[in-house]
Amino acid sequence: MADSTREISFLLILLSISGIFYGSVIYQLENATNDKFSSIPDGIWWAIVTMSTIGYGDIYPTTPGGRVIGCFCALTGVLCFALPVPAIIHKFQENSDSFKIDKKNTMDNALRRRFATPVQ
Repeated sequence: MADSTREISFLLILLSISGIFYGSVIYQLENATNDKFSSIPDGIWWAIVTMSTIGYGDIYPTTPGGRVIGCFCALTGVLCFALPVPAIIHKFQENSDSFKIDKKNTMDNALRRRFATPVQ
């Protein structure tokens, strides 16, 4: 986990910027006709819930423009979560491989010490 802090921080920054952007845009589009989007923080809440594909259903767009923004917001969320995953998996695989090598070397050394016959 500590090796993947760069990728995780990239994910959080990308989600924050996207959430603020989509929250502001949806507020501007839906504020006049939809009373559920009463402030930009409500829009940001909707954007984060939509990007993470949780979709509580407590706030939803009703205008055609808002629905289009909702589609783009959901796609952005999927991409935001998908981009850092290969890098995190690569780091995990590197750590797993080095652990296996260390474990094999330790086992080999233990076997050599145990079965080594002293020269008499």
